[in-house]
Amino acid sequence: MNRHTKAMLAALAIALAHGCSDPSKPEGNATAGRGTAGDGGGDSSGGASGSGGNNAGGDASSDGGAGAHGDGGSSATLGSGGSTAASGGAGPGGGAQGGADPGGAGGLGEGGATGGGDGNTGGGGEVPAWDADDCMLPLGVPPVLREEYNYSHAAGVGDFDGDGRLDIVAAGTNFLDWHFVNIRRGKGNGVFAAPVGYGVAQDSEALAVGDVNGDGKLDVVTAHQDADTLSVLLGRGNGRFDPASSLDGGSQPSAVAIADVTGDTRADIVAAYYGSGNVRIFAGTASGSFTALSSIRLDGQLSSLAVVDVNGDGTLDILTSGRAVSAANVHVLLGTGSGTFATPATYAFSPQQLSGVAAGDFDENGSVDLVVTVSGSFVAILPGTGNGSFSATPTYHSVGQGPRAVAVHDFNKDGHLDIATANYTSHDVTILNGAGDGQFPTSATYFVGGSPRTLTVGDVSGDGAADLVIAQGHVVTLLADGKGGFGAQSRVAAGAKPSAVAVGDFNSDTRLDVAVANKTSKTVSVSLASSTYGFPTPTSYNVGTDPVALAAGDLTGDGALDIVVANKGDHSINVLAGSGAGSFTVRSATGAGVGINALALGDVDDSGTLDVVTGNEQGGSVSVLLGAGGGALAAPESISLFSRTTAVALGHLDADANLDLLFATSSPQQTSVLLGKGDGTFDLGDSYPHSRPLAIATADFNGDAVLDYATLGAGGISVHLGVGDGTFGSPFRTSQHMSDPAALAAGDLNRDGRVDLVVAQSNNIAITVFFGLGDGTFATGLDYPAGVRPVGVALGDLNRDGWPDVVTANQDSDGFGVLWNRGIVCGAP
Repeated sequence: MNRHTKAMLAALAIALAHGCSDPSKPEGNATAGRGTAGDGGGDSSGGASGSGGNNAGGDASSDGGAGAHGDGGSSATLGSGGSTAASGGAGPGGGAQGGADPGGAGGLGEGGATGGGDGNTGGGGEVPAWDADDCMLPLGVPPVLREEYNYSHAAGVGDFDGDGRLDIVAAGTNFLDWHFVNIRRGKGNGVFAAPVGYGVAQDSEALAVGDVNGDGKLDVVTAHQDADTLSVLLGRGNGRFDPASSLDGGSQPSAVAIADVTGDTRADIVAAYYGSGNVRIFAGTASGSFTALSSIRLDGQLSSLAVVDVNGDGTLDILTSGRAVSAANVHVLLGTGSGTFATPATYAFSPQQLSGVAAGDFDENGSVDLVVTVSGSFVAILPGTGNGSFSATPTYHSVGQGPRAVAVHDFNKDGHLDIATANYTSHDVTILNGAGDGQFPTSATYFVGGSPRTLTVGDVSGDGAADLVIAQGHVVTLLADGKGGFGAQSRVAAGAKPSAVAVGDFNSDTRLDVAVANKTSKTVSVSLASSTYGFPTPTSYNVGTDPVALAAGDLTGDGALDIVVANKGDHSINVLAGSGAGSFTVRSATGAGVGINALALGDVDDSGTLDVVTGNEQGGSVSVLLGAGGGALAAPESISLFSRTTAVALGHLDADANLDLLFATSSPQQTSVLLGKGDGTFDLGDSYPHSRPLAIATADFNGDAVLDYATLGAGGISVHLGVGDGTFGSPFRTSQHMSDPAALAAGDLNRDGRVDLVVAQSNNIAITVFFGLGDGTFATGLDYPAGVRPVGVALGDLNRDGWPDVVTANQDSDGFGVLWNRGIVCGAP
């Protein structure tokens, strides 16, 4: 095969690797954020959808004057129906591999690079029509029910409009002049409408749902610590509420419940107060008003509340927990049935802090037991005696860090009660699976992001299984998966401080594997997918100092994927030569630019061999290392134009067959075009301003068969539509607030034929997905919990079900996460 045939085949393979349905329509590819994009492409029958490409990059760290801490990112492109991916990272930098080439036929990726995956749709079946108003796309979990600048402290569920579907109520604040109760009406299958808001006195610490006035319509009661009051919102039964009224009964109410504790068949309101350390009952009357009963004074600052019959006498009792001067206490108030209570019994825990309390018969002996969340990472269970007293010797069970709330339910339907906790510090939910003997032999953890504070059980999807609704600053739903658990994301340990991630078929089994660069441990970790699409503990390979960018491609020309890693600390490139069976040999380091921030692979000299392009802090803004065959690289040639390159991407930007280069710099703050000559050299094209650019992604965002690009930076995302001659039009901009964006990727996640954008937000421990509208503009971004400080991102169909999944490199949890794409879910008719 001559070099021109190789180049033609390579060009088509790039298009296929990025999922183009038509090789004349370049989907492009890219990365940024100290990252790279691997070359890619594998075989594709009929040229319909490509076998996955592999791209990567990214690192997160402050880079002396390069802008904000953790700037940068990486990006990638995945075409509809394909199984390819790129990666990203944080820190100024990024890289990408070439865009699609108009024309060509069949074959291997550029320079013989084979791609990961096989484009198999895996029985994905008919794709539901995407309707952003009535559909959602779960990525492990549904998107966060988020509102810009609003913070939700508490959430609950109830059928407020009487349509047989559970709705969600959330209460919180914008920290300025708006304190709200928001109602999201359920559309079925876990899909919810936009919120309708009602003003209340102050920020809400807790809420309860129930029919407080006996009219058969659900109402909402909220507790406001800062206003020393409760708010009562009476429901109209159509999803709307009357203006709030107030009840005063103590200082700093922290918890509230609705139950008939007076025995008159009317609902009462029970509140616990943090500041005044008392419980107050507001007895419901025939007129729908409330009478405040005498305060019940307890020792300490109360933080939680539960109303349940603990002694089996048919009368509701009150449980509350809090902290006194020297100990944390659980108080048990046995009810008489008339709104009065026996002398409280107190159970002390020293010196822990207690946050949540619930009850259930965990050992199935007929007596109700207590469970309380304990500071650190535990729940404590106090076995009940059956007469309302409890053992003073608790048993402890591990959960996540900083548990704030607890709920009891038989989640896996095995006939035994389980325990769920919302863990504030570790950003997750723990499920302890009960065995019916007081023990919990198995557990599961579900990452939900934010700072989980409240936890509510309810079947919000309408499938007959209990789901979870969590307030974590916004509202997250965990939907039951029908297998005894919840839709989840996979978590895999890697090395210390991951900085970049890439996917590719490294062992030639048609399944995509994952590679991660680990900045602190100076390694690359490779996890090979199992036959069930799980990811075992990775194998690690030692590389240079501070690896910050990662890419996959066949540099050695033997048909097996190799891995290229850029090491910022010692200004070097390592090639990990792949065996094709999943193992690698680390080649000796090759010198590159000073302070490498970004990496990209592509055949820039039209030789049929992959070359390496780096973006650098010093010593030339871009360095080109031409492939010398067999995985060897020539000495770098520097292109000195501007300062502090933060991202690079290769693609076909004009009408010739040569790969061109996009690169972003922080001095000046802009993206610039270098038009390739086909011999490894470039001519300078136009530049486009952007505030502190961090990452670049290329794709055909408007469907005109011309490559476009998106830049991620401090001010959001700018999308530049290509003209086809190496120039670009005025940008479309998204101004949505993002918390320390670190990486960027592009691909058709919802399979509507339009390219979407994915941003990793390292400080927000989430990714944000901007669904493409097909004209170069994008819908408002939706957040998904991702991991603790995600700094790299890659896309690929890891389980071959036809839906692209998202992989993140999570720096502060020393591993990577897989956000499994569960396909489009729409509301019920």
